[in-house]
Order: sequence, then C-alpha cells, then structure tokens
Amino acid sequence: MGDKDFRDVTLHNKSKANVYVELNMVSKNGEALDEAMVKKQFKYEFINGVINAHSKKVITITFEPITRNEFDILLLCVAKDKPSTNPDEANSQNAKNSNLALTQDEIDNMIRQKAACELNAKGDFPLIMLMDIRNESVSTSNLCDSFNFAALNAELLSPLNAQELEFNNADKTSVSVTKLQKDLKKFEWNFGKIPQNQKSIPQRRVIITFKNVGGVKSQFLFKMPNESDVFLLITTNAKMK
Repeated sequence: MGDKDFRDVTLHNKSKANVYVELNMVSKNGEALDEAMVKKQFKYEFINGVINAHSKKVITITFEPITRNEFDILLLCVAKDKPSTNPDEANSQNAKNSNLALTQDEIDNMIRQKAACELNAKGDFPLIMLMDIRNESVSTSNLCDSFNFAALNAELLSPLNAQELEFNNADKTSVSVTKLQKDLKKFEWNFGKIPQNQKSIPQRRVIITFKNVGGVKSQFLFKMPNESDVFLLITTNAKMK
C-alpha cells in the first residue's frame, strides 16, 4: 500500500477495418465485483475507442492499492463495429442485408468479438512483528513487559493512521520532522537500572528478533537519539536525585 505498479497490455487490430473496442473489468469466478473499489485501485487511460486497421494500442494499467486486498479478475475487451444503440434499428439494417430478421443475441454474436486478459493483483503493506526477546539475566516474560511487546505488536500490525502517513510523506510537507515525530505514538523500552562506573557489572545486552509477516518486502531502521540528548537526560536525572 502507498505504492504503485504498472503493467502494459497491447491490443492489436490485424483486420483491414477500423474496430471500436470497449474495456471492462469483470470477476473471473463469476462472483459480484465491487466496481467502486476496483475503480479506486485500478486506472487505465483507455476505456473505449477506435483502433485503426493494422495498428495497435498500448494500454497502461496502474494498480494503486488503498486497502489490503487480493484481486483475481479479467480485463474484458469487446471489439465491434460500433453499432447503433437502438436494437430495432440494428435489427432492421441487418434484415435488409440478409433478407432475414435477426434476434438481438444473433446481432451481438455477429458483431462482437471478445478477448480477456487475466489480472492478478495483491495490495498489502509491510508487517513487522517482534517475535522474541532475550537476555542472560532477565526472563523473557519480564522483558516482554518492560519492552511493551503486546502494545507494540498491536500497533505494528494496524493500518497507518493520518499522523503516520503524514510522517512517511515528510518530504512533501512544510511541517518539520520534529513536529511530525511528536504526533507519533511512543512506547518505552525499559532496560532496567544498572549502576554507573562499575566495570565488574556487564552491560545489559538485549537481543530482539523481528519477523516480516507481511506479503511484501519490508525495511526498517532504528533512529537513535544524538549524544547531546542522551547526555542531557543523564545530567537531568542526576540533578533530580
């Protein structure tokens, strides 16, 4: 989600006459298709028109998912000699040509040729989960509580809210990154208390395992505070004591 993918479909008119074509998306398995949802996520600039004799038309289909969805649909192409929309008029014209009145179904079968292109598309977003946390001196259950595992995973697996979308598009807004960061949810990682300046006590090293449980490639990074911020925090705590 938040990205686009493109595919090109080429329509060839190999006949000696101009052909009028119409494109439409239909369900592959015969189930009802949510046309409004499909139109929001699939875009193609050519919906209907004429393809000249011995020529071709390249159509770019853009898929831009707005929700988690999986589509298995057909792009149906109907080619015809753009007939009159009045069945009685079309029937009358064909009767003159063949001296036999044709039914509307027979007219449709005679003037239409259908071709279909299968479209498989899946809309998803990166899903990162915290799977495990370890330390040689602290139990996993206590670490999960100290690092807010349950709340963090619930947040990581939920769709992006308005503030997070704005933060991800920080390069397109005039709002400062610092301001955008303040609007994001915050979770505390508590490493516990460790005495200062005692070399006999090892550092508290915590190993966290992440897993990509989503359907697309994921990227993440830890942005650590700069040294001046860490120093200021330590100095403030020391004065408070």
